[in-house]
Amino acid sequence: MKKTFLMVALLLTLTACGSAATQPAQEAATTPASVTESASIATEAPAAEEPAAPEASAETVEKASVPVPSEEAAAPEAEASELDTLESPVEVEIPSDLVDVIIPADIATNEPFSKMDLEAARENNGWYDAKRTEDGSIVFTMTESQRDDYFKSTRESMVSGVTKTVVGSEQYPYIKSIDFDGDTDTISVVADSSYSDEENATGILVLRLLFMQARDNAVKMTAETDWHVLVYESGTENILDEYDVG
Repeated sequence: MKKTFLMVALLLTLTACGSAATQPAQEAATTPASVTESASIATEAPAAEEPAAPEASAETVEKASVPVPSEEAAAPEAEASELDTLESPVEVEIPSDLVDVIIPADIATNEPFSKMDLEAARENNGWYDAKRTEDGSIVFTMTESQRDDYFKSTRESMVSGVTKTVVGSEQYPYIKSIDFDGDTDTISVVADSSYSDEENATGILVLRLLFMQARDNAVKMTAETDWHVLVYESGTENILDEYDVG
């Protein structure tokens, strides 16, 4: 009986010691999860990364790699370009139908040709060239269409000279008007009925000579041509006279 009691007391003592030894372990085991998790998070959290520098774009890199010339450096280049422009020959298109119109010296040395500004005449008429030669003649270089217009205006001018001499003069009171049609080379004279009077025969002959002289001068500056003269009675279509000059 005594031996049994001692065994029970020994078992109780061992049990008490075992409980005391396991309690800290249990307390450690029962540590709140939040604490453990906080420690775990603190341990496992990666270190804060430093902000990365922004990557340069391809455009930025390209701009940075191309040197920008200064104004001083660009100036010589601009001057060289201007010189190239000034030195480059200007291409002038030469018409394929150019012809020469020659004013002979016996006319070119008299007014109005003797005082004519040839460069101004060339520019105003759009001719290709105008120059005086050593023999005193004048050469106008122009297109064929310009030549035809020049011939027409020259013939009109010659007849106009006769008109200024005759119409309104005391020598030809019966002559009322003189007109020239450059397309048909026809001169139209309007006169009163006294044109046919015998006393005016001399005046009519002189008028013919004036037309002949004007025609000859026109031919020297243009080309061979014949003029047809029609004399009409004033106020009617009656033809008082008709003849050719050539």
